[in-house]
Amino acid sequence: MVADQIPSERPIEFARSWRYGLVAALLALGLIAVWLFWGRAMQMAIGVTAAGIGLALWRYPEISAGMAGFLILSYIASFVPGSTTLFFAGVYVVLILRKLQSQELSWRYGNFFVPVLIFVGWYYSSILWADTHMPWDGRHIIRILLTIFVVSELLKSTRTYLAFFIGAAFGLIFTSVSAIKTAVEFYTSGVADQIANTVTSIESSRFFGHWDDPNFMSMTIIAYLGGVMALWRSKLNFWIRSLMFVAAVLSIAATLMSLSRTGLIGCVIVLGMMLAIERHRFVLAAVVAGLVAVLLTVLPVDLFGRVFELLEGTDKSSSERLGLLLSGWKLFWNSPIIGSGIGSFESDVMFLMPYLPYYFFSHNTFIDIAVDSGLIGLGLYIACLVFAFRGLSWRQWHVDPSDIPAMLNAGMRASLVATVFAVATMTTAGFIPFWVFFTMCAFFGVTVRNYRAGQTGRTS
Repeated sequence: MVADQIPSERPIEFARSWRYGLVAALLALGLIAVWLFWGRAMQMAIGVTAAGIGLALWRYPEISAGMAGFLILSYIASFVPGSTTLFFAGVYVVLILRKLQSQELSWRYGNFFVPVLIFVGWYYSSILWADTHMPWDGRHIIRILLTIFVVSELLKSTRTYLAFFIGAAFGLIFTSVSAIKTAVEFYTSGVADQIANTVTSIESSRFFGHWDDPNFMSMTIIAYLGGVMALWRSKLNFWIRSLMFVAAVLSIAATLMSLSRTGLIGCVIVLGMMLAIERHRFVLAAVVAGLVAVLLTVLPVDLFGRVFELLEGTDKSSSERLGLLLSGWKLFWNSPIIGSGIGSFESDVMFLMPYLPYYFFSHNTFIDIAVDSGLIGLGLYIACLVFAFRGLSWRQWHVDPSDIPAMLNAGMRASLVATVFAVATMTTAGFIPFWVFFTMCAFFGVTVRNYRAGQTGRTS
C-alpha cells in the first residue's frame, strides 16, 4: 500500500478540456433523467450512448466527481434504488482501468482506512451476538467501503474537489426544488384545506420532497453547504459563483421548510463559521439575515410557531428524545465492552419506554453505537471522526478568496462541525452522505499539500 502519494497537479483553471468535461457530465445527467421516463428500447439506446460517452471521456476524473456530487445530494436513489451504488461500482472499475493504463498500481490509502475498516466490520458483524430479529444485510458494508474507496481515489486533486461541489450544487438545487414543489402542490391542490380542521397549525407542515425524512434531508444539506458557500464567496468563474449562490439560497430555503431542529441549528453553525472568515462579515451578515427574512415571509412555514411549541413544551419530541438518551445509558451497561449487537437499542428500548408507538433509535449516533457495539465500536467511530478533523486546517481564519483550497477548507471545516452536531442528534452510523464527507475531509489535507507543492515547483 502506498499512502497518499500522488503527483503534483496543475493549478485550477478552466481549460477547454474542462469545459468539455463539464458539458459531458451535464449531458450524462440529462440522459439519466430521460432514462426514467422512456421505453425499454430507448433505454437501451441511451445506455449505449452514455457508455460511449463514458468510455470516450473516462480520462477526465472531473466528470465522475461531478456526477458523484449530484447523485449524493439529489438522492436519485429514491427514484432508482441502487443507482448510486451502481455508479460508484462503475467508477471503481474505471479507476482500476486508469491505473492499469498508466501502470500506476498504487492506491491512495491512508490512516483513515484503518479505523473505518475495523469499525464497519465490527459494527455490522455484531448482529452475530445480537438478541434481535433484525435480518443481517451485508450489502451495506459493501456500499460504505466501496464509496470510501472510490471517493478517496477519485477526489485527489483540488480540481476534482471543485468538480464534486459543482455537481453537489446541482444536487442541492434538485433537492430544494423538490421540497418547494411539494409545498406548492400541498397548498394548491386543496389538500391543505381538507386537513386544516384536523391539525393544530397547517403552517407547521414539514416539506422534504422525495426524501424519506426531513431530518436526513437537512443533515445532508448542511454537510455540503459550507463548501458551496465557500465557492460562492471565492474568486472563481462568475457562472460557478452564481451557481453556488443559487444552491446556497435554495438549500437554506429547503432547510427552513423541513422545520428540522438539527438542520436549522446546523445552518446557523455553518453560517456563523463562514462569517468568521469573511472580510466583509457585517455586510454579508446583513445580506443573509435579509435573505432569511424574505424566505420566512415567502415560504409556507411557521418557524416561530415551531420554536414556540418547543419552548412551551407542546411538542413532546424533546422529552421523548431525552428519555431515549437516558434509556440508552441504561442499556449500555448490559454489555459495555462489545455491545449487545446491532439493533439491540431499537428492540430493547420498548421495555424501558413501553408507551412508544413503534421501535425507536436513540437519535444519537454515539449512544446507538455504544449500545450495539460497545466501547470498541464507539472508540473506532470516534477515531474515524478524529481523522476527518485532522485532514482539515484549523489554524487559518483569515482566508484569501482567491485561494480556492483555503476557501474549500474553511467551508468543509464549518460543515464538519455542523455534521458532528447532526451525528449527536440523529442515528447516522451507516449514512452514506456522511461517510463521503468524512472521507473528503480526511484526505483534503494531503490534497492541498500536493497542490501547494505543485505551485512551488512551478515558481522555483
